[in-house]
Order: sequence, then C-alpha cells, then structure tokens
Amino acid sequence: MKKIIIFSLFLLLSVLGCFGQTKNQSKTNRIEWVPSTINGITLGKSKYDDLIKLWGKPLFERDFASQDEELDPDLETELAYRNVEIDNLKPSIGVVIENKSHLVKVISLFFDEMTKDEAIRKYGSDYYLVTSQDSDCIDKSQKKEKDIGKFSYPISLVYPQKGMSISIRNDNTVMMVNYTDKCQ
Repeated sequence: MKKIIIFSLFLLLSVLGCFGQTKNQSKTNRIEWVPSTINGITLGKSKYDDLIKLWGKPLFERDFASQDEELDPDLETELAYRNVEIDNLKPSIGVVIENKSHLVKVISLFFDEMTKDEAIRKYGSDYYLVTSQDSDCIDKSQKKEKDIGKFSYPISLVYPQKGMSISIRNDNTVMMVNYTDKCQ
C-alpha cells in the first residue's frame, strides 16, 4: 500500500510539473511530438471506457477532482495497473484521464530495475537529452548532445517520434517511462 501511495504522489507531481513548463514556449521551432498507441490505447484519442475495455478494471482509481457537477477540464483521474504487459514487460502503470473529456492523457511505466543503457537498447538511440529544468518541448536549437558533461538530475531521454520520455536518476537507473498525448 505504501508503494501505491508513493507511486500516486510521484505520478501526480510529475504530471503537474510537466504541464506548467510549456506555456511560454514558442511553437514555431518546437520539436514535433507524435502521440503513441500502447496496447490499443492512443494517447489523446482513446477514452476511459476504451481503457477499461482493453486493459480491464484498474488496481485502483482516484479522482483528483471534487464531486462538483461542473468539472474543471484541467482536473484529472489517476488509475493504477499491474499485470498489463507493455513492451514485453509487466511494469507498474499509472494512467491519467482528463475528467471532462475522459481522454487518456498520460501513461507512465515504473520499472523495478532498468538502467539508462538498457532503456537506450530497448527504445533506441533516436533521443535527445533535457535536464530537470528543461521542458521536453524545447525548440530544436536547444537540444543537448548525448555526451555533454554533467547534468542536473533527473535527466530525461526524449523520444518525440514515439511520444515518450524516460526519466533517469543520477545513479543511471530509470525512474519512469512517460508516454504523453502532447509534448510537455
């Protein structure tokens, strides 16, 4: 239960932190983001009912909104899954659903043990790096080289053509693989 609570808080903070970083950025030179389809769920297009139909009932579901009749479109519901196979693995999974539209906005995979090198072998070398202070939506001129000196951790390996980023801790282990409907 403690692991689920920590997972929930981390997912909420990750999602809320990502959304706040993108508002002031120029859209003219921004990296193109391609939303992923994961086990039949297309981020930004599939809805809550599609998720339940394809993946089944979640381990738990928590509504971040109050029970008011009119929902703020920015409020979300979090779902947690286990035993759903994704990318030939069975990680802990967090899903964020937008309350008003019921669209799947984020799918986060949490692995017990995966290194940065294992992630690169699994997901490919077509990424760019961003630091914890950067948005994944940097413009093309801000992309960092893969082997540039010391970074402020966590860092993210960003795969815009896969609609995902991978958060890496300072010990080179993967915190999470985060699929989003749009660049955050």
